[in-house]
Amino acid sequence: MDVLIYHARNYKEITGDPLYDPNRHTRAQRLHWNEDGTPDFGIPVKDGGK
Repeated sequence: MDVLIYHARNYKEITGDPLYDPNRHTRAQRLHWNEDGTPDFGIPVKDGGK
C-alpha cells in the first residue's frame, strides 16, 4: 500500500504569498495506481478524513 502525504487548506482566499500562509494542514491519503503505472490520486479526502 502506498500513502500520499501532502499539505492542504480548506479555503481558497489567501492574502499575500500562499507559501507564507501557515494554515496548511498535513493530510494523508491512500494512493492507487492505474494499469499503465501512473498514479490515480482519486478524490481528495475531506476534512475529518471521510
